[in-house]
Amino acid sequence: MSDIADLYLIDLSLVDKFIKRRNIKKILLQAPDGLKPLLEKIIRHIKTSSPQIEIIVSAEPWYGSCMLSVNEVKILGADGIIHVGHNRYPWLYKDLGIPILYMPAYYLGKPSEELIDRIVETIKYRDIGIVASIQYIPYMNELISSLKLKGYNVYVGNPSNQWMEKGQILGCEYSAALNIQNKVEAFIVVSGGIFHALGLSLILREHKIYGLDPHREEVWEVSIYSDKILKIRYYKLYQLLRKGIRKAALITSPLLGQYRSSIIAYLKDLLEKNNIDYQVFSTTKVDKDRIASIDNAFSPDVFVVTSCPRLPIDDLSEYHKPVITPGELVMLLKKSVDKYIFPW
Repeated sequence: MSDIADLYLIDLSLVDKFIKRRNIKKILLQAPDGLKPLLEKIIRHIKTSSPQIEIIVSAEPWYGSCMLSVNEVKILGADGIIHVGHNRYPWLYKDLGIPILYMPAYYLGKPSEELIDRIVETIKYRDIGIVASIQYIPYMNELISSLKLKGYNVYVGNPSNQWMEKGQILGCEYSAALNIQNKVEAFIVVSGGIFHALGLSLILREHKIYGLDPHREEVWEVSIYSDKILKIRYYKLYQLLRKGIRKAALITSPLLGQYRSSIIAYLKDLLEKNNIDYQVFSTTKVDKDRIASIDNAFSPDVFVVTSCPRLPIDDLSEYHKPVITPGELVMLLKKSVDKYIFPW
């Protein structure tokens, strides 16, 4: 068993209840790559408690529960899914047609005294908001107690969606922070790496945003990263404003949580009003190879990724033609680039 599996808490009793209640015969296990070692623990548990169950492990990366695929389930013939590491995606409006157990994996570490001292040295604001990705919600709650003892006024917001926990954010959903922005001067984003903190920093430009990585026990100001990102984004936008747009490729996804039909309809209407030719393309994976394939087929002036707003920013910013978010397209076509729009 990997040491990683010992760092996270999962409730295996939920597995037994799910299998019994749903009368599962063949189950599909899903987890992000970093949490896949947890699947070995779940497999051993199922083989012990329900040895008749056929188990299939998905090797897909599963960056979020927005990636659920109808085709994978139908082809494999699974009659149940255990999705580890995420709760239900807030904009998953269509039913996959199969029972799903969303099984968060909670990090068991606790903030050290050294980390608390580092926060006190770094963050001088007294009124602060705290948010976290799902794995670090218990860690966040421990951190709140420690910071209150140090004299901070700590606020935790409720997300706008019932499927998310108090204080929880996603890379594309920050309502838990937005709902308390008028009460605080700064935010701490508790998450591994910079991904979630960067997203919040792109939205709340008037606040100080600090990232906190529980594994490295580091805290840092995010603006040094978000300022660089925004310079890149605005360079691409002004490039398009100067050259103009004749043809646009709208990229969507057949994955249920990433097929945002209302946004596609809105953008199509906006493009038509601006006399811009467009074509909608569907792909489960949006990378440089897929962008190049679309470029070869349609030769658009701009690619608009409607499936995930983080892909143009984090993965595709270096493509030789502009790859942008829906919000950025709205900024362009409405010629309103003063306020950056994210996420969309």
